[in-house]
Amino acid sequence: MRLHEHPDFEQAILRAAEHFRARGLRPAIIEKDYYVTEALRIIAATAGDKVIFKGGTSLSKGWNLIERFSEDIDLFLDPIVFTPPLGKQGIDRELKRLRDAIAKHPGLTFVKTESHTIGGFGRSDRFAYEQRFGGPGEVAARVLLESGTASGREPTADIPLRSYLGQFLQEAGQTLGAEDEGPFTMRLLHFRRTFVEKMFAIHAKVELFKRDGRPVGSYARHYYDLYQLAAQPEVRAMLESPEYMAIREDYDRISRAHFERDYFQPEGMSFARSDALFPSGPLAQAIARDYDQQCRTLCYGAFPTWAEVQARLGELRELL
Repeated sequence: MRLHEHPDFEQAILRAAEHFRARGLRPAIIEKDYYVTEALRIIAATAGDKVIFKGGTSLSKGWNLIERFSEDIDLFLDPIVFTPPLGKQGIDRELKRLRDAIAKHPGLTFVKTESHTIGGFGRSDRFAYEQRFGGPGEVAARVLLESGTASGREPTADIPLRSYLGQFLQEAGQTLGAEDEGPFTMRLLHFRRTFVEKMFAIHAKVELFKRDGRPVGSYARHYYDLYQLAAQPEVRAMLESPEYMAIREDYDRISRAHFERDYFQPEGMSFARSDALFPSGPLAQAIARDYDQQCRTLCYGAFPTWAEVQARLGELRELL
């Protein structure tokens, strides 16, 4: 029996929300986290040696470095670990195999109308679940899998993952006797690289805003993540080492090959002069508004002010 099939599933979520009250984890977040975790569990069992879990959700679920809600699973499928290495058709086949494996979970339903292939090297797939703690303004009853082969593959680390519900049961010394209470291990992109990738992502988004007036919008969440990551000693050590240039060059190569239309290289491959990281005037005011709105919506813990974000990034400016 799985947790969502247990008659005490809803009550256990409510008890977990009480257990995690200080962290601000609402029942709807704990419920959705359960289904996100189960999708990851299936991926790990299906292709754990061929994929890397990355992005914002990996920062919260794996590294425990951020306290904001991140609903999508960002996944890299490495085509060169296959024999022979995957071509375009092989990539599509393997990504659909992951999709189909998740769709077999009795609590998740593949939503075909909200899913599609991305440029021959990726997929965006949504899965619905029965939401018992929904309501206006609450998290969507969907799990989003963004999978593809356009990503870096180093550095990584093997990290144990488990749902908030499973964590609560373990910390409370309780069990529902379900098969999915326990942890499992998955390979994660190291947050050192994620820090660099998020700088590239927000730099491109702000350049598009300057050029076309496209709002920064949800991308403003990256500032919160950068603030949290900038406090990690491993990030500063990376910035002071040759690894920083190696990561930037690798990201540049991948972006030119797959995302050239929306890719903006920072001047001289340095973020020290990026208007995204160090804006001023009306640009800074516009970004600050989006940042505050995103944090109020997504963060379940306390979040830094825009001035605090700028101050922390400023401490690293000479290294960027």
